[in-house]
Amino acid sequence: MNFEHLECALIVGWALVVMQLVTASLDHHMTRRELFSHDNFTDWSAMEHGGLWVDALIIVPLVSYAVSKYGFDLFSSRGLWSLAGTVLLVLGLVEFWRRNGVETGDHCTHDGHTVPAGWIHGLFAFVAIWVFSQIFLGWTTPIVSRTDILIFSVPLTPFWYLSLAKFSEEWTFDTFAKGQVAVGVVGLWIVTGIRLWYS
Repeated sequence: MNFEHLECALIVGWALVVMQLVTASLDHHMTRRELFSHDNFTDWSAMEHGGLWVDALIIVPLVSYAVSKYGFDLFSSRGLWSLAGTVLLVLGLVEFWRRNGVETGDHCTHDGHTVPAGWIHGLFAFVAIWVFSQIFLGWTTPIVSRTDILIFSVPLTPFWYLSLAKFSEEWTFDTFAKGQVAVGVVGLWIVTGIRLWYS
């Protein structure tokens, strides 16, 4: 394990989370109190957003562990293709967030626009998705061990729920959210099973 890579990745990851909080505060979306003081009674605050907490407490440590232990080949043909695919996926996600934020926004998107915190979140998602895709496709050097596949998969399981949840009594776990969680968890464990089988 390369502790310099670990430390650097932790600092960068948590800095991106803090940048989301700072930009959310500048946009009056950090806390419920800020929202209410600006007569906004429909949007979710950054502090209520489960995705922000999951990023800080699960995703940053997992990505940091990955980059401290494994090599990632950015400049191979598959590395470049996966970078391009991840960019397209994240741009699609940002548009999905924007459309969902038209009626009920959050710190990333509201009033029909992706705000600075949303673009920072998109950058964060890009890095995390690309790193995890390399891990689960077996494109790291060395290939991720069976034990580490489980180390990544177990905490990523609650990620699918927590990333959607809003820590408020007003939030409901609706059918669409349940479907997203189910697809995410089942997909994760199918890929995990395949990686374990062929490791």
